[in-house]
Amino acid sequence: MSVLLLTVLAASMVVLPLMLPPLPPPPLMLLLFPVGIMAALMFLALSPSDAAANVALYTDYKSRKTVQETSLVEVYC
Repeated sequence: MSVLLLTVLAASMVVLPLMLPPLPPPPLMLLLFPVGIMAALMFLALSPSDAAANVALYTDYKSRKTVQETSLVEVYC
């Protein structure tokens, strides 16, 4: 069923532009809108996050130390 739906959608994308009249170009602000969204996403992706505040602490019950007090070797061994 989904293959048929995708085939009809692909066919309509090929046929409809041939039948419909050409549209005028959109205003410049509408063209810059996706660029602005991409710039905001790149800024958020590359900005440092405060992930340490959102991490739950794991307590090592053998030595009663938290992850912040132990080294990575002790945690993963």
